[in-house]
Amino acid sequence: METLHSPTDRLRDHFPERLVTENPSVVARQLTQDDDAWLLDLANDPAVERFIPWAPKVNTIENAQKLVEHWLASNGARFIIEHDGAACGFFNVWPDPDMPDLLLSGSALMPDYRGQDIVNTVFRAVEPVLEEYSGKAGMTTLVDETNASSQRMIIKRGYTATDEVNAQNKRRYIKYFTD
Repeated sequence: METLHSPTDRLRDHFPERLVTENPSVVARQLTQDDDAWLLDLANDPAVERFIPWAPKVNTIENAQKLVEHWLASNGARFIIEHDGAACGFFNVWPDPDMPDLLLSGSALMPDYRGQDIVNTVFRAVEPVLEEYSGKAGMTTLVDETNASSQRMIIKRGYTATDEVNAQNKRRYIKYFTD
């Protein structure tokens, strides 16, 4: 499939600085260099740490700064999710190296915000921009094979599991896609 963008086109440039969702309490704002300390807290939440293969481990402010710098330099759109003005999670979208006509997504929320449909709310706000960017709304995502709640959410969103299992940091991830 022919994409509507050039290889030098940055995905994040297609998004506003603040992406307003259908729920006025939930906003996704683009990641900034100032998000390193907050990201350190999120990365060290035991549930987040269990399911996301941080490499290197984000256990110091220096590693968090390096991760933010890496994300800001990459061709991805990286968002901090805010609920009532407080940072509560992240949502990332970037080109899938294995399926170039699709985009890979990932997300995580702090414990107090899980189970409130916040990630689905951000998905719904992101999809129209992705469709405009790539010519279709298709995305892929990797879900830890032991993360049943994320698997249920992804399937509810219309994703289909592939036969592909991706192993990272001694963990196994099932690849899901939507087209």
